[in-house]
Amino acid sequence: MKIVLFIFIISLLSSSSGAISLQLIAKLFELIYSSTRGSWKLLEMIQQHPLTIVEIENKLLTKLTKISENIDIIVDRLDMVERDMLNKFNDIQSEIRYEIQMNSLIDNIADIETSYTLFKSYANQSLNGTIEKYTLKNFAQQTVSHSENSVYSKFLKIHILILGKEFGQLISREEFFDVMSNYLATESSQCYTTQSPAQLLTNMFILLQVTQYKAFLMIQYSWMLLRIYNKGDFIKESNILKSIFVEQIGDQTEALLKSLNGAKNSFWRCDPQIHVKEKTYTQVTNFLQGYIVNEVDINPGGTCWQNCAYYSNTKQYDCYENLFCATQPKCNGTILGCRYHYKDMWVCHSPPNTSRLYDYIQFDNDDIYGKET
Repeated sequence: MKIVLFIFIISLLSSSSGAISLQLIAKLFELIYSSTRGSWKLLEMIQQHPLTIVEIENKLLTKLTKISENIDIIVDRLDMVERDMLNKFNDIQSEIRYEIQMNSLIDNIADIETSYTLFKSYANQSLNGTIEKYTLKNFAQQTVSHSENSVYSKFLKIHILILGKEFGQLISREEFFDVMSNYLATESSQCYTTQSPAQLLTNMFILLQVTQYKAFLMIQYSWMLLRIYNKGDFIKESNILKSIFVEQIGDQTEALLKSLNGAKNSFWRCDPQIHVKEKTYTQVTNFLQGYIVNEVDINPGGTCWQNCAYYSNTKQYDCYENLFCATQPKCNGTILGCRYHYKDMWVCHSPPNTSRLYDYIQFDNDDIYGKET
């Protein structure tokens, strides 16, 4: 029932944020689960025929290679999500990282990814006859060993880190998704994310699922290889792991769903602490500005007998006798919002190559616009 529940919950989640990625995760889960079951059946069938160990191994590895290729097609589409989430993990505050044992989680993810890459490489090289059979056998033994550094142990450890406790443990930490959900709801976390809390939680879930799927695949095929090498039957171990796998993924999906109940779909884009021109901002100058000009220069007939309403939308037509207008850059745009000043004034122009036209303007009644220098 757990596997049905998992697919059902994923279908519900797919209607919200990260729909495509979640659909791919559900597809990946079904592919890996059904492929490993099919491979065990294939192994039982071919072992009933008079084939050599090498022939059986090659058939199994050929099957594994095809499955890996199909998995990689899906994983490649999720690659950007994975890389982005690993970067996000590094930005999380140290207090939160400690509480959810983030460093341990990242280390386990990295180790499984490395092992998976190596496993695929060994499988291909074994088919080509370029590595010793002992190398693949030794790798399979290490994968399923009870050492804390084995893929099997790390597969179980990731689940413990997500749910916050081991099986049967009475005292536990808060669940991974609950801690992250609470953290993402705080103001201190809002500026570093480029995704909403709901998206981040979903993408964290996706990263963790992909890693566990790869671990499950490696463990299952390692037992198949060890069976070929007459190291045991491993049918019971395989079935137990399948049950654990489905149980764990179902529990993790329920934990995600619970944390998403209060997670927001909006995110903040905050200003940086230090602005850098043309990197964090672009400065627009001389777009809207005050412009001092004599009426004669904005009158198309070169006269000065109109009122301000006449010049509600005009431009500079000329520079009468190169007087005041010649001391400042010509306005090449539209002049709007005319205001008359009948008083005498003294205008201090700003230096060239600045974004201002005037430093200050002083009227004959001693009113000053700007800062007198």
